[in-house]
Parts: sequence; structure tokens; C-alpha cells
Amino acid sequence: MQDASSSNNESGRSKKVWLRVLIVVAVGIPVLIELSTLFNLLKVQFWGAEEPAEAQVQTTESAKEYVEGDTLFVGADSLYALHLKEMRVDVSPASWEFSLILSASPSAEAEKYQVELDSLLLRSGQVLAGRGVLEWSSLREGEVSEVTERWEVPNGDIPDHLFLRVSQRSDSAGTEEHLSLNLGPIPVRYDQ
Repeated sequence: MQDASSSNNESGRSKKVWLRVLIVVAVGIPVLIELSTLFNLLKVQFWGAEEPAEAQVQTTESAKEYVEGDTLFVGADSLYALHLKEMRVDVSPASWEFSLILSASPSAEAEKYQVELDSLLLRSGQVLAGRGVLEWSSLREGEVSEVTERWEVPNGDIPDHLFLRVSQRSDSAGTEEHLSLNLGPIPVRYDQ
């Protein structure tokens, strides 16, 4: 009789031990998560947040004056050519309009790059936003992509700088280059 009662006793102790372990785990895990969250909040509050991994951004300002017909090489190894196909100011009695046509031809790794017309700085200091985007991804070898952008400019004001954003997309991290092009003399066409 003692053997049966001692085995029941040991079985009861074993169940109690497992029950205690489960209670400690069930309570301990949420407590650890809350403590970890509290520690991260305090770390951010007192030591600042960690900077997230972002695309590398490089800003390039050109001393050269770009005029209609010039070619600009962009990208990490300057492999991608942008051609300033047309730049002109159309003047009419009612308005002044600056128009720009950029063209690009793809190369072997063209699908990774795109060019965005960011903004236009006028001599008066006014900044006009751009909307045009050139993407090499949709082109085949030998094709040419063009983007045309037109800006209404105040009467008598002339464009001074063109700002472009060149993005390279990759699996790990991308790079972004901001270009500031100093614009040279721009042809003016009078419409009557």
C-alpha cells in the first residue's frame, strides 16, 4: 500500500512542478517583453534614436554651364548619359514658358536607374517644382527615352539652376544623387 501512495505522491509533486514552471513561463515572457520595450523607450529618450539604414545620398553641384545640346553623365561610374535635347523660353504677350526636353539611352544595367526633374531655380530666387521622370527600366537596348517638362515663369524671369534626382535601385540599398546644374544662356523664342 505504501508503494501506491508514494507513487501517487511523486506523481502529484511532478504535476505541481510542471504547473509552477508553466506559470513562471506564462507570466515571465510578457514581463520580459514589457521590460524590453521600456528599456528601448528609455534608450531613445536619453541617448537618441538609431539612424535607420537609408539610401546613400550624394549632392553634386556643377560649375559648368549647361546649354541646349549638352550631355550629362550620371550614375556611380558615369555610365548613363542624359542629353539636354532642348531648352528654350517661349515668350508671348500673356506669359513666359520655359520648356526642357531630356533624353536618355539605356545601357546593359539600365533597369536600375531613374532620373527625376526635381525643381527649377529662377534668377529671381523663386523655385518651381518639377514632375517629369525618366526611367530606363522600360527601355530596350537602342531605344531612347524622353521627358518634356514645361514651367510657367514670371515675365522677365530666366531659369538659373536645374535640380535633378538620380536614383539607383538595388536589392540591398539604393543610392541617390542630387544634381544641381548651372544653366547657361537659354534661347528665347518670341511668339506673336
